[in-house]
Amino acid sequence: MTTSRELTDLTLPAAPGLPLPEHLTARRDRLARAVRVISVPPLMAAGLLLLLLFRGSISAAEALIGAGGIVLLPSLAYAFSKDRERQRRLAFVFSGIGYAASCAAVLLTDASPAARCIFTTYLLSVIFLIIFNKALHIKASGHACSITGPIVAAAVLFGGWLVWPCLILWALIFWSSVRLKRHTVAEFLLGAACSSTALLIDLLIFRLP
Repeated sequence: MTTSRELTDLTLPAAPGLPLPEHLTARRDRLARAVRVISVPPLMAAGLLLLLLFRGSISAAEALIGAGGIVLLPSLAYAFSKDRERQRRLAFVFSGIGYAASCAAVLLTDASPAARCIFTTYLLSVIFLIIFNKALHIKASGHACSITGPIVAAAVLFGGWLVWPCLILWALIFWSSVRLKRHTVAEFLLGAACSSTALLIDLLIFRLP
């Protein structure tokens, strides 16, 4: 028999505009925070590198270059400060250095097309973010930019069964950012457009997939 507690858990308020029960709101907030934690940009970059290495698209040496430039260096922003705004500023600095170094390393050597495409995309994404945030003073989400690139790259390069998990993951991250009020819908979508556009440009240049 269904208890009144279970009915409360399953039933949403019928009238629009009414607040959700407190326990449901708390659950959604916990889920949003969990999604936010597991979608930090360095972790997403590491996942993409592992997928590319497993697929044979990049070599172990190229994966190590990426581990240093797009994973470890951007992670320093979290180690140097606990303040979110300072983390955000430091992330721009460390990510810019790491992305530029990784991009230079693969462009100046006989690297695979996939490595050149991915690392160039990271650098071009940061350039787009700087143009919007600093030059045009239009806020674009760096977090959205950093997570959309790997997700779209995985969906495009691998295709098949991986497309739907990628779409679901992106939707969850989008929801969590807006839910926690880290970004507005427009800021998130603009940040996502930065990396998507950069990836599209590089896919055409390096003729992938």
